[in-house]
Amino acid sequence: YFFKTLRCLSEELFGLSDALDVRCGGLDRSVYIADAYTTTWPTIILLLCWPHLARKFKEGEFLKALVNKDNLGVITKHVHLLHSCRSIPQFELLAPLIFEVWDKALDEPAFAKRFEAT
Repeated sequence: YFFKTLRCLSEELFGLSDALDVRCGGLDRSVYIADAYTTTWPTIILLLCWPHLARKFKEGEFLKALVNKDNLGVITKHVHLLHSCRSIPQFELLAPLIFEVWDKALDEPAFAKRFEAT
């Protein structure tokens, strides 16, 4: 109800009617947050927030899928490149290229698929 309330209050207090349209929303993979976002804004793009992604990356959740630990330095640089994207279109262009490098050049298909699914 939080997002619906936010939308209603923006209309009531500021006269924004349907102007409060959110294109992206950050979450920690919680289904209830995703449901709230998509109920209020059906076309929203859901993104895993950077602090959660960085923590999962450091804690080794992704590293379990890594075959060659020597690839970690290159992959870490690529993850930071993705984080530095200034827009969703830029991210959408860069991410498949990076995932292809991980899959083909670094021979890390399982890691690429795991990261891409996130």
